[in-house]
Amino acid sequence: MSKVEDFIAGASVGALTGLLIGLSTASVVGTAISAIAAILAAVLGLTKAKPEHFEQQRSRIMGFGIFATLALLGGLLLRVQDILAPSISDQINEWKRAGYTEDVARAYAAFERLGIKPDGADIISKPGPLTVLSSSTSSTHCNNLKPGNRTAAQWVSAARAEDAPWPDIADIVESSRAESQADIVNAIWRVLCEV
Repeated sequence: MSKVEDFIAGASVGALTGLLIGLSTASVVGTAISAIAAILAAVLGLTKAKPEHFEQQRSRIMGFGIFATLALLGGLLLRVQDILAPSISDQINEWKRAGYTEDVARAYAAFERLGIKPDGADIISKPGPLTVLSSSTSSTHCNNLKPGNRTAAQWVSAARAEDAPWPDIADIVESSRAESQADIVNAIWRVLCEV
């Protein structure tokens, strides 16, 4: 890879990481990012580096640092300014399309946005959103795929026997550098099963 390609590789991983951190409000992000550190080390080429790869590492790390910082600031700006959230009028129109009157739609939009209970409504706790992680992983899969004393190749074979998304994750692990596979397996399992 050329220096430019190495810089772009580090920059793209940095941008993704920075944006995820900047947009998130969950405290679990700190845990997830620490678990992803092993994956980042593999992508940035920090594991068992040879002297002839130091220049590549510098380019990747520089790209990662610059773009992680910029994406973090961009993510914070998007989250703090609520740029990605639907407008109040969009929320009201959504309730009206569901068949509610203008007044009821406004009351429900105020409840969604501000937590103001609509008159005459009994409020019960609503279930949390179904996230990618909660919908695609289960404790059974996590128990079956706990890295433990397996080699990376054994883990890949076990992951292929599970439901989605594990076979795709097995492909990612298998396509990574052999010396980094065990670290990647441990990091992925912690991110998907311990958060």
